[in-house]
Amino acid sequence: MDLPVRRIGEFTVSALGLGCMNLSHAYGAPPPADIAERLLLEALDLGVTLFDTAALYGFGANETLVGRVLKPHRARITLCSKGGMAGVTFPASSASSTAGPRRSAATARTA
Repeated sequence: MDLPVRRIGEFTVSALGLGCMNLSHAYGAPPPADIAERLLLEALDLGVTLFDTAALYGFGANETLVGRVLKPHRARITLCSKGGMAGVTFPASSASSTAGPRRSAATARTA
């Protein structure tokens, strides 16, 4: 299925994205890993190419899940993550303003 697309800067993404926070954080207990994995892959099959996560969601668990499941499809997706959020501690060497996003990309294994 092809969804309409939009341009965001240099990226062309599906007009409908998937916010992944609830797969490992908030809104009650997260779904079992196999259900979360199937949801991510079903969204991809339906044409979603924009996936949103953050280090704070599940304190790294969300980026790990999203990265593991979507890594084989990296060329097809745009992954957005937030940096500079409170609640996740990074090593002292990650103190620069760009370390958060680099760390997030590494956690999601998409860098």
